[in-house]
Amino acid sequence: MLGYVEMKGSLCDLVKECNVLWEENKDMQGRFVNDLAELQRMQIAISQLEHDHRSERLSQARTSMCDMQRRASQLYETLTEKRCNLAQKLNDGIHSVALLQNHLISDRLFDWKNRQKLAQVGVPFDNRDQLLDEIQTEFETLAEQNWQLRTFACWQLDLLRRDCDFKNSTGPQLNDNTAQSHISNLSTVLDNLTKLLCMLVSQSFVVAVQPDAVLKTQHKFVSEVRLLIGDKLGIKQHLVNTNVTVKIIAEEEARMLSTAQISEKDIKTVGSISNDFEKLTMDDKGHMSAKFNNSKLTRIAHRKPPPKAAQGECKAILAPQTATDQKYALLFHISPFQLGNLGKFDVWTLSLPLMVTVHGSQDCDAQGAILWQRAFSSVVRSKSLI
Repeated sequence: MLGYVEMKGSLCDLVKECNVLWEENKDMQGRFVNDLAELQRMQIAISQLEHDHRSERLSQARTSMCDMQRRASQLYETLTEKRCNLAQKLNDGIHSVALLQNHLISDRLFDWKNRQKLAQVGVPFDNRDQLLDEIQTEFETLAEQNWQLRTFACWQLDLLRRDCDFKNSTGPQLNDNTAQSHISNLSTVLDNLTKLLCMLVSQSFVVAVQPDAVLKTQHKFVSEVRLLIGDKLGIKQHLVNTNVTVKIIAEEEARMLSTAQISEKDIKTVGSISNDFEKLTMDDKGHMSAKFNNSKLTRIAHRKPPPKAAQGECKAILAPQTATDQKYALLFHISPFQLGNLGKFDVWTLSLPLMVTVHGSQDCDAQGAILWQRAFSSVVRSKSLI
């Protein structure tokens, strides 16, 4: 299997090959359509000659038409081959994009998030900003390459549909089912590339600066979220001055959201935050981000006691419930999010799990519980409790 660097180079070359194949398809189909139009004109002329009983010119016209049909058939065979080549390259592109995207999200971004988590317990992470900038460059490049492949697929689909419409309007000459087969194939290609691109955009929304591991009610907290595809794909035009909202939710629901057991719309907030939104803006470094510097956790809901049956069963072994038994998370959401013809979709991200205290006597217990989580848990929320 190719290494990451080789795969990036291979995808770049593949995009260029798709561009060449698209140009060849466009040129060849234009010639083919012209041939069909000429054949239609010849057929009309032959019909007129037959009507006028001009046999001396009829034989010559039929011979010319046979020659033209043969050339058009040969051209169509070559065109069909070019269509197959482009479709194959686009399918290869899907495979390459998926592999690169998986490595970028599951390896590089995961490693960065893990080091960010460990930094909250004192592990050095001096090159945090530099590494995130490098990851952003990878996100931007992959987004552009996916978009280019989608563009070629869209253009080719348009060509094929016009070809079918033209042939249907000019009669049965050279008509077969290959164009419809390519349309079906390319529609699948376009759908897969769109799904990959939406996933890439969603995963590019990260918490660049985590809030403190322990939040205090009536105290401000600082956090920053960032969209790593930057200004690619016309993001700035679509999203500049769009709001990013933040709310506090239970860690149990954060885990369910991360594992797709519930949707973002079904999440219930468990507290109140003042100044709970900021604008998504672009700075001179190309960072599309929202900085929360004046937000304050004003209220946190009381933890519900366990069911009475559970209390009775565990009474002998469980200590009294305290506020620090509950973990929380901050949920950041871009609303609304719409990118070109991709339509609207949810883009959100979660902070690391955190604790909330309402008075100073809880600080030590909260710090101990959450720092243990930072040191030993995964940054990936799973269905099972940690």
